[in-house]
Amino acid sequence: MLAFERREKILKHILIDKKVRIGDLATAFSVSEETIRRDMKQLEGNGMLKRFYGGAVITGLTREIPSRDRHLAQIEEKGKIAQKAAELINNQTTIMADSGSTVFETLKEINRTKKDIIIVTNSVNVLYELRDSNIDIFSTGGNLRKESTSLVGPAASDFIGNYYADIAIFGCKGLSVEHGITESNEPESQLKMQMHKHSKKIMVLADHTKFDKVAFIKTFNFSQIDYLVTDIAPSQLWLDFLEEMNVEVVW
Repeated sequence: MLAFERREKILKHILIDKKVRIGDLATAFSVSEETIRRDMKQLEGNGMLKRFYGGAVITGLTREIPSRDRHLAQIEEKGKIAQKAAELINNQTTIMADSGSTVFETLKEINRTKKDIIIVTNSVNVLYELRDSNIDIFSTGGNLRKESTSLVGPAASDFIGNYYADIAIFGCKGLSVEHGITESNEPESQLKMQMHKHSKKIMVLADHTKFDKVAFIKTFNFSQIDYLVTDIAPSQLWLDFLEEMNVEVVW
């Protein structure tokens, strides 16, 4: 079992039981207690849990929601974000896009309002939704994650490495001044990092419920993005912070 897979399973245990003990996890995963301590230290650093002597307890973790539920949640807010995000996209633009539900709505809006668009994506939903559109779509291939109807893994990452885009559009699970932009799944986060490397500009989409939340793994610092599109005005604290990070905020 890879380290990130073990950490995901540790989180699943703590989400169910609210409290876990190092000895129990070491036995469950057939690893040393020191290995579990290192896992917990990283998870605590990402704001996922709080360690105590011999174990850990849950914190305010933002969990992954199944794809069909994500597409139904905050639908009005996603529509507002999609319209604003599409306004930032020009005709004849090449886009890298993740499997986020707000990104999905944005690509639908781009399809309605823009011309000569190329999309590179790991989203199965986008492939199906835009199959009859005039957009040129490139699918990453890779391993199917049923929870997010997305394609991930080495094959997906290698595919991204062959292309370059004008802009990458990402969703996220949490925004935190202290912890940055976070995602609930490590393979998804790794693929976003690869897309980031191959894109000139970076746009993050996040409705107001994502602010001051932390998910499983840090994906980006705010200094690594160009645009943040949301549905309502962030607090003045957030606006001041994003201005300091040279992030253009749109709502």
